[in-house]
Amino acid sequence: MNKRFLIAAAVMVSAFIAVSFSSQGRAAPATVSGVVAGSYFTPPAGSAASKTEASYYEGARICFDINNDGVCGTGETSAATNAKGAFVLTGAAGPIAAELSTDSKNGGQPVTRRLVFRASKDQVAADLAAGHSIVVSPLSTELVRMMEADNLDYATARKSLAQRLNVPAEALLSDPNMQTAPAVRSALLSESVILTGRFTLAATMVDRKEVSALTMKAAQQAAMNLEGIPRYDHLFIIMLENKATSSIKNSRFAPKINAYLNAGNQFTSYYSTGNPSEPNYTAVAAADDFGITDDENWNCVPAGDTADLPEDPLPAGMPPCTKATSHNIKGRANLFTARKVFFHNGAIKSLKEAIRFYNTRDTDPEHWYPKVSGVLQIFDDLPAAFRDNIDKQAPLDSHARGSKPAMSDQEMDDLEAFLKTLTDNYKPAASQ
Repeated sequence: MNKRFLIAAAVMVSAFIAVSFSSQGRAAPATVSGVVAGSYFTPPAGSAASKTEASYYEGARICFDINNDGVCGTGETSAATNAKGAFVLTGAAGPIAAELSTDSKNGGQPVTRRLVFRASKDQVAADLAAGHSIVVSPLSTELVRMMEADNLDYATARKSLAQRLNVPAEALLSDPNMQTAPAVRSALLSESVILTGRFTLAATMVDRKEVSALTMKAAQQAAMNLEGIPRYDHLFIIMLENKATSSIKNSRFAPKINAYLNAGNQFTSYYSTGNPSEPNYTAVAAADDFGITDDENWNCVPAGDTADLPEDPLPAGMPPCTKATSHNIKGRANLFTARKVFFHNGAIKSLKEAIRFYNTRDTDPEHWYPKVSGVLQIFDDLPAAFRDNIDKQAPLDSHARGSKPAMSDQEMDDLEAFLKTLTDNYKPAASQ
């Protein structure tokens, strides 16, 4: 059996004549032509990585969805794509729906589960007025869903979704088959994978009648809010390493964290993958600890493993390291993104300030801690019983008060620049 599976689709529509929309979303008859374009997903097999590639649909049903219910109904002008994905559609233009059934084919392969994509009347009107092709895709469907869920206008929703994907707004609804910018193409296809799965689920919910009178529009909203949990753009993880719940929960020294704990849900039976720290951090970032069981350096790899050797030269004085598992994980997803939140009490507001704190905490404590009755209150943000637990290790810690810190201003700037490269979609400044 062919292991390629449908994950994404797009409908590109070229208008031959201009149309004018009424407030009800109807328009004078128009003739449009285009293609239904999509992509196949080849799952990983053995040492072969997964692959996403563009393709074209056959047997997709396209219609002007005049009543905007998310399906091609009775009386709504429709057409079917041919073997090359091409179609011609003539009628009263409005919102567009694209129904993909199990009778459809994608790149010659059967579509295994039906789904529906949509484009808003505002998108259709804007593109026709500008003389642009109209693309109906997982992304245009998400755009409609956002407009309906949050009562957004077309321009605002498009800008928001483009920012979420870090792509230009004008490229958001482009045909991924025709997209030549690698980063943009990758972002569009990656998001299409996620969205196609959700909108396939929506069609399944309708077909199974899981909710009484559930329409396709309502199902697409429900598929994005399973069990009442919406799709979040960002998740923040706060790690309090080596801290028992009892030392944080209800502690007056951690009021902000306790506010979050009291307002949200708590995983009371959630455990680490094991000791020590590194496998847990790796698992949180990549959903797998990759067999790591120690805290060895990032440059440690098994003997004879040349594929995972570090590509950059090792720092002076750091010898090669051989261990049973690779600590230099390559080609794996990283779920982490650097964010501007630091420390348990929110006292540090920037990455630059956090670096400076660790570099000068011991050498210039007066800058960081208050005085009470002339006595410097070092580590005053922690209960006295826990202050001995603070790390005081080289190279940054255990420097005498008033002495020279471990890093110069330039070295702190260099470290900040490096850490910022760990942020997703990082783009260096032109001068760098």
